[in-house]
Formats: sequence, structure tokens, C-alpha cells
Amino acid sequence: MKKVIVLLFAAGIAGTASAQLPKLGLKGGLNLATVAGSTSSPSMRLSGHGGVLVHIHLAPQIALQPEVLYSGQGFKATSPLNNKEYTFALNYVNVPFMVQYMFDNGFRVEAGPQVGVLLSAKVKDDAGSSDIKPSFKQADFGLGLGVNYLSYSGFGIGARYNFGLSTITKTAGDDPLKNRVGQISLFYLLDRQHKAKSR
Repeated sequence: MKKVIVLLFAAGIAGTASAQLPKLGLKGGLNLATVAGSTSSPSMRLSGHGGVLVHIHLAPQIALQPEVLYSGQGFKATSPLNNKEYTFALNYVNVPFMVQYMFDNGFRVEAGPQVGVLLSAKVKDDAGSSDIKPSFKQADFGLGLGVNYLSYSGFGIGARYNFGLSTITKTAGDDPLKNRVGQISLFYLLDRQHKAKSR
């Protein structure tokens, strides 16, 4: 009888452990990007983001979700000299570390820091584009706040706003620009073996 109890106890621990294994996921969506700190009233640049995530349960309703995302950011601005619109395309690889509180109905709220690495920076107009990466810092630091919903199928939808905390311009005479990016995302968590028990 003791052996049976020990075996059942071990099976229960194994089941719990497997339920808490990290879940890999895919994520992508729309970026609504602009900057704060500009004196030229920038407008929004529409772009996208996409990459992978790892969802890690720390407690029944608390999770850590690191992500690696390609993110198209930047802004648009109209020159007062020629009334011409220019697009400043700043493309990053971002690594957010989101802490999530998970409600029983599938909704989650999240917040966490983010570090970004600048891949490319170009200014574009009707005539073409020019490389402006030397004018921008390589690293960007920010804070993300968001909400999302995960269905039992593993598909989910989310919204997040990323506040840049560091100045992205390198030259002292430039405007002290900081990234501001709203994101609308679709995501899918792989390995949904425990659909009926947890999200």
C-alpha cells in the first residue's frame, strides 16, 4: 500500500511539473510607432513586429514571458523648409521581459522592461533613402504595459504600449528623441496539452 501511495505521489508531482513546463510561442502584429521629444510634431509610422516568446509559469496566476521580436519603429515628419514628408525607419530587435498576472477567464495584464538593439536606421522620401544609423544609439531601453487574452485553443490577441526610457539620438544637438510604440498582436502558444486546466 505504501508503494502505491508513493507511486501516486510521484505521478502527481510529475504531472504538476509537466504542467508548468515553459511553453514556446509565435507572435506578430502591427506597430503604431512615433517618438517623444521632437520639436517637429512627428506623425505615426505604421509597421510591424514578429518573433518568438517563452511563457513560464512562476505561480498559478503569475508568469514570466521573455520575447525576441523584430520591430519596425520610427516616425514621420514634415520639413518646414520644403513642406516635404520624410519617414524615419528605425528597425530594432527587442527583448522584453514581461511579468503577467493571469485571470481565470483567459485575460492577462502585463508589465516589464525591454531592451532593444538597433539594426538599421534610414530616412526615406519620394527620391529614395539615406542611411542615418550613425546618428542613433545602438541600444534602447524601455518599459512595456499591456493586456491580452489567451483562448483554450492556444491562439491569443494582445495590445501593448512600449515607453522608451532612454534617448535614442546620439548627437547632443539633436532632439532628445524617445521611442513610443503601440502594438496589436496575434500569438499562438505551442504544446497545448492542458487546455482544459489552464491558460
